[in-house]
Amino acid sequence: RKERERSVKSCGCLLKKMREGGLMHLIHGLSKTRFYRIYKNIVDRCTNKNNHSFRRYGGKGVKCSWGTFEVFRDEMYFSYLKAIRIYGEKNTQIDRIDNGGNYSKENCRWVTAYTQTRNRRSNRWITYNGITLCAHDWAIKLGVHPKMIHERMGYGWPVERVLFQKPKEVRLKGQTIK
Repeated sequence: RKERERSVKSCGCLLKKMREGGLMHLIHGLSKTRFYRIYKNIVDRCTNKNNHSFRRYGGKGVKCSWGTFEVFRDEMYFSYLKAIRIYGEKNTQIDRIDNGGNYSKENCRWVTAYTQTRNRRSNRWITYNGITLCAHDWAIKLGVHPKMIHERMGYGWPVERVLFQKPKEVRLKGQTIK
């Protein structure tokens, strides 16, 4: 015990402060967690030019506002725990509310994959009778293939025609396909 006491260089005030702040259990033990991997992936795609996603993040000026994992943890961990109770750990993802903005507490939230796919630059939004949905959701609502909606939009058709023109019947080897 005396050897251990002699090897410690701290006066103990940091340890006391961590205990008082209730963060003692969070200081160690997260490096092998999904939460830690999420943080590392954010940093990597914003800073590592060899990352396959760099061009869509760091290459476009997106930065990670959390200077260290500890800052990320202090700002996002409790909301992460709340989200995984609701969505489950595997279904919980971090999402930037404004895709042009940085990763920060103010611009990030925990969502499901479904919600995150609705927050992409590539989505094509259609408003009809005051209802705005992405093309994929309109296709689901109407019971048609999403590709049909996208193709019709590409042709420059008016919204009503894109959504409601009946598909043509196609005959292949004696079968009718709609």
